[in-house]
Amino acid sequence: MTQRPVRLDAAAGGAGGSWYVLLEGLARLVREVHPGIELRVVEGGGVMNHADVGTGRIPVAILNPPMTVAARAGRLPFELALPDLRVGITNLTVNHLQFMVDRGLPLDTLGDWAARRHPLRVPVDRVGTVDRLVFEMALEAVGLTPTELQTWGGALIPADNYHQQLALYREGKVDALWQFMGIPSPSIREAHAARALKPVALPPDLIGRLTKLGWSANELPVGAYGVVATPVPTVSMGTSLGFHASVPRRSSTPSSRPSATTPSACTPSIPRPRPSIRPVRTWTRAGPCTREPRATSGSSPRRNAYFAAMPAISTKYRGAARRASTVARAGGWAGSIHASHTLFMSSK
Repeated sequence: MTQRPVRLDAAAGGAGGSWYVLLEGLARLVREVHPGIELRVVEGGGVMNHADVGTGRIPVAILNPPMTVAARAGRLPFELALPDLRVGITNLTVNHLQFMVDRGLPLDTLGDWAARRHPLRVPVDRVGTVDRLVFEMALEAVGLTPTELQTWGGALIPADNYHQQLALYREGKVDALWQFMGIPSPSIREAHAARALKPVALPPDLIGRLTKLGWSANELPVGAYGVVATPVPTVSMGTSLGFHASVPRRSSTPSSRPSATTPSACTPSIPRPRPSIRPVRTWTRAGPCTREPRATSGSSPRRNAYFAAMPAISTKYRGAARRASTVARAGGWAGSIHASHTLFMSSK
């Protein structure tokens, strides 16, 4: 009797981001090694993925350390603790926060935006993404509000993903890009080719606040995109592949067996995003597993609570991968290595 194929949703980030490309590569690898298992990559976000996996709406997703700690501890922006959230594979990518603006604008730091009252038009990601959460924290850090920005002639333009950010920039509808991405970001690189960009530095107080919440202080390196002449202060975060506790333990290799984030590592509460920017989509906060995802008008729930055995995936080497097909390999159980710090697309 032919076994029916198992189809599972796996949440990445927005289309155009390296999380999406990374998970598509892993999905292809899973299909090659285990033809009976199909991972369907869907758009997600650095906040919402934790709620969806932790409550059993989806079995696997890309996660990040700051939100993983907050989700397991029940700290904001999560309303309830999610103890069933597990991390199976760590250090997949490193993502830098990159605030890039038109090179002709008189802005070198985030503080310049408020101090000079510049009418900047910025694309903003969906509610439930880390990009959106940190963007609202950045506005607060420099004392800006969307209403005040509008009085200067600026605007915050909804963008569902990095493809849309690029399209808006090419069309002259925005003057900047705001992305948690690896270096180089394909969409930033293409935007720079269309109209020259330059990086904007984050202020020390915002970097300090974010590091207390789990991000890492970092810099955009000299030479990035051919425009960074001196290191530009920013923050970064790693990424991991997360599972719900219902995923059978036997399906994980000894080195990738789901493990809980240590509660003692919990950091101070992450601020709840201010509802100041009208969201393009909404996301369901942590709640009972029986709750269905909330959908806005014209959309429909896309995730179901169902689980199946996941194949063992392991890398055979230490070092950086250069493309999706080399991010993971079908590996042996004993001695398999998940410590490789994959700098996918030269980061995220």
